[in-house]
Amino acid sequence: MIENGYKLHKNGDGTWSVIDAFKGNPITFEGKLQIALNEEEAKRVLEHLNRQNLERHPEDGSGRLP
Repeated sequence: MIENGYKLHKNGDGTWSVIDAFKGNPITFEGKLQIALNEEEAKRVLEHLNRQNLERHPEDGSGRLP
């Protein structure tokens, strides 16, 4: 699932990461690298990022994608 340039990635050990969809790297959010999260935590971070992008770009809802 890609949302505004970020996506969730399920790791081999069953944990989740929030990834920069363009660079392929885990992101840092609130000073913490977003790796080894449970699914709920990862979705919460992604939803927060989506809300931030909507606030910044209410006309199209996209903070990063054309």
